Amino acid sequence: MILITHNDLDGIGCAVLALAINPETKVYICTYDDVNKVVANVFSEKDELFITDLSVNQETAEKLKTRGQVTLLDHHKTAAWLNQYPWAQVDTSYCGTKLFYNYLISHNANIKPYEDFVMLVNDYDLWLHKDPRSRQLNRLLQIVGDYGFISRFVTKPEINFAPVEQFLLDLEEEKIQNYCQNTVVYQLVDQEDNKYIFAFAERYTSELAEYLLKKYKDYAYVMLANLNSIHPKISLRSRGDFDVSAIAKQHGGGGHKAAAGFSVDPKLLFSTILELRGN
Repeated sequence: MILITHNDLDGIGCAVLALAINPETKVYICTYDDVNKVVANVFSEKDELFITDLSVNQETAEKLKTRGQVTLLDHHKTAAWLNQYPWAQVDTSYCGTKLFYNYLISHNANIKPYEDFVMLVNDYDLWLHKDPRSRQLNRLLQIVGDYGFISRFVTKPEINFAPVEQFLLDLEEEKIQNYCQNTVVYQLVDQEDNKYIFAFAERYTSELAEYLLKKYKDYAYVMLANLNSIHPKISLRSRGDFDVSAIAKQHGGGGHKAAAGFSVDPKLLFSTILELRGN
């Protein structure tokens, strides 16, 4: 099996499930920017291919029609057009990990021990936030990294955190609170007259966005710019009553109603922000 998956909690959750049922799975962790290239690199391999929590462009989709043994599972609204292909399932009701879990259950995989894990990933990724453990799960990923997280949950699917894990989570909580409280924010208005909050954020994107949405209740959405990468990223968050995926799609990105994003050339970052403001 080959798994191409996203580089966030939802995508990493899919990697956990894949390796739990097949330790020989080849896992490729990708961003929106390199998924099509990775698909091209593995296209000729004979293993069954799964693409989770990511979408491909039309050129890649047309090529995948000829490959066989392909399953794409995504939940982002901007990927809905892929439902025209029989090998793709785009369903905004659940996160990618939950869609993959449902697929595996329907194919009689022994994956039931991960039911609680999957529920928490779904709670976090869809911004439901009904269970506080889902935030802790994402924080643990940030602390131990992709492969440390995968190894931990492939070995032990239970969510009960070990004392050392809880200690690290408590320390991280203090760091997050300090980071959110000390972030400099800008109150702006876009070209559609929607008020939004802008800030630079090289880490704790989701936590900072949630903090700002609670603090600035009269603002439609939050825009966070992460310049600390090869491909600077703009992350967009709302409370769900404003569709930020529409903004992301205009700039070649994706996402869903309450959470979306896109990459931007660092040289064009400020002109992009000015464009969004209508200047």
